[in-house]
Amino acid sequence: MNLSPEEIKTIKTYDDHYDAIYQQRNTDGYWKAEADELKKHLPSGKIIEFGCGGGRDVRMLLDLGYEYIGTDISKVAVEKCKAKFPNQEFISTDLYSLPFEDGSFDGFWTMVTLMHIYPRQKINLALAEIKRVLHPEAYGCLSIKNGEGETLHPDVLKQGGERPRMFTLWTEKQFADVLAKNGFEVLKSYGKTANSWSDWLVYFVKVR
Repeated sequence: MNLSPEEIKTIKTYDDHYDAIYQQRNTDGYWKAEADELKKHLPSGKIIEFGCGGGRDVRMLLDLGYEYIGTDISKVAVEKCKAKFPNQEFISTDLYSLPFEDGSFDGFWTMVTLMHIYPRQKINLALAEIKRVLHPEAYGCLSIKNGEGETLHPDVLKQGGERPRMFTLWTEKQFADVLAKNGFEVLKSYGKTANSWSDWLVYFVKVR
């Protein structure tokens, strides 16, 4: 799958400004309530994270007893996570051609990663590939950015300068419909807002 120019710019931003981005926005425990909720649906098993980024959630998922594999399209992110967690497996891959066999995982975790897929219709390709590597009746938790439209945001960080990232926004119903279309049953969804920047939608899903 060829990446769009907007996706390539976003990846370059993460590669070039990894430390600045994750020092500013890598709050430990931010998704703890969501991880605990996932644990109710998936008490144990092999879980894959799409978009491991700064490695914020790795320890949390390991502490819940999951067998963990992390992925990220950013090679820098993968190398950083390998250094932080040398006993865990991390793989650099996009979401359109995952290097895993069908039905490899019991569950998945992907927080504020799918929002970078552009153009938006490619979400169907990504979700189909995610579903492929999950076994029937697997569970997952995901979050996306709430809103409408798409924007290549300049993303001015505290350190100064622009680091452009592509954001594809969805309303709660829009993305619920997309999930259903792609074979995911929405068990629960809600908004989670910390500030004007962190306006997320959260979904707990089960493979149908």
